[in-house]
Amino acid sequence: MSRTRSITKRPRNEESSARSCRRNPLRVALLRLAIVTGFAWTASPLFAQTVTSLTCTPQAIIAPGSAKCTININQPATPGFFVNVIPANGDAVTPTSVAIPTGTATADFTATVGNITYDETSTLEAFINFSTQLFQLSITAQLQVATVLCANTLLASGQNTTCTVTLNKPSNSPATISLATNNTSLAVPSTVTIPAGGVRASFPAVAGPVANSQNATITASWTSTIASSATTIVGLGPAGLGSLLVTGVADAANNWSTNNCSPGSWRTISGGGFTLQAAQSNTPTTTLGGVQVTINGVAAPLSFASNSQVTFQCPTLDAGTPLQVKVTSPNGSGNVAIQTETAAAPAIFVVDAARNDQGMVLNANTTNLAMPQTPGVASSPAVKGSYVSIFATGLGALQGDSPALAVNAVRVWIGRILVSPIFVGAANAGTGVTQVVAQIPVDVISGPLVPLYLEVVTPGGAVLPSNQVQIAVN
Repeated sequence: MSRTRSITKRPRNEESSARSCRRNPLRVALLRLAIVTGFAWTASPLFAQTVTSLTCTPQAIIAPGSAKCTININQPATPGFFVNVIPANGDAVTPTSVAIPTGTATADFTATVGNITYDETSTLEAFINFSTQLFQLSITAQLQVATVLCANTLLASGQNTTCTVTLNKPSNSPATISLATNNTSLAVPSTVTIPAGGVRASFPAVAGPVANSQNATITASWTSTIASSATTIVGLGPAGLGSLLVTGVADAANNWSTNNCSPGSWRTISGGGFTLQAAQSNTPTTTLGGVQVTINGVAAPLSFASNSQVTFQCPTLDAGTPLQVKVTSPNGSGNVAIQTETAAAPAIFVVDAARNDQGMVLNANTTNLAMPQTPGVASSPAVKGSYVSIFATGLGALQGDSPALAVNAVRVWIGRILVSPIFVGAANAGTGVTQVVAQIPVDVISGPLVPLYLEVVTPGGAVLPSNQVQIAVN
């Protein structure tokens, strides 16, 4: 995805003015009325009360934990007055609204967070009558098991593989991880030790005799200050059969499990025994490494195939069309749990190699990810008022060419502010990838973890949200 569409800033008009409005239809209506009539609008007493501050104590908490937060408004509350509260990003949980007692100008609420795997900053937002206050809550994850993964996810009887267990951060002392399986046909050691200062250790997994294809789940567990565990699945098959095994299917953009297709979107089948050698094609082809995926009997374009994954493109069919998806290789065939075609299933590509939940969002006319400057990664925060290119899949059918444009309406939410994109269409990056170009609002929050997501509005009026990603904004 090295090329992006050039951006030309358009003159300000009613649509770009409304772009900075929050999700409040009254405000949009009043703004448009003022533009059409030329009349100035001033706040009435109904909108006189505003949020003046939002604070939390402590500012930094260790998960799981909580903080006491306080909202202040500019004048004593009238009966029934309340302030809306939302976590703008992160894993903190708050009430959706906080009542301000009549005659007072302050109220408290509790922000809580359960166990999390990685450190994060959660931005809390309190708003009413077009006024907003933000507070960034620093949340520290406790030392724990993060993942356990195996190099090969399908073993025939007598075969073995190397698995690796990983902590979420280095341990100051040796960490002895307990290992177990739910299937006696897969043998693993009872423990593996991660050395002090390290984050991972490897161990063998050996398949015993089995008469038919089956799964085994490996569990790695450890208790430091909290109990934690992670699991992975290994498929087992009879010796000499080289069995193919399908264990799941996910959206290729964000790795979320799914059971549907949408026009032109990409899906990744997981399992084992697909092919002995990984193969990739920048030009979609119907066969890779001897692997083929058929949808209702028609071969689907493929972009990647390995022993454990196959990525294919969904067809353009009417919403509601039943689908029968099958993957076939020299090792056999298997059915994929995709059932129907949907009008859209929006998903923003995630660049987990850069950082967790970092979206494939580039600063306009550059190849820099919109994230904090990071050594080894082309990156720089987006600037308020500038444009970004968001790369996604599953936004629905496209029409026309040079470029093909989206049929469905697409909206962008950046830091809880609704933005109308200036372009939604096929990206130069490749078939099935859609580029959405939008402007960073000048009044959006600043920080390294500004939330961003898309909404697709179908002709029938259905609103379909994408996954939420993070970008950095200065």
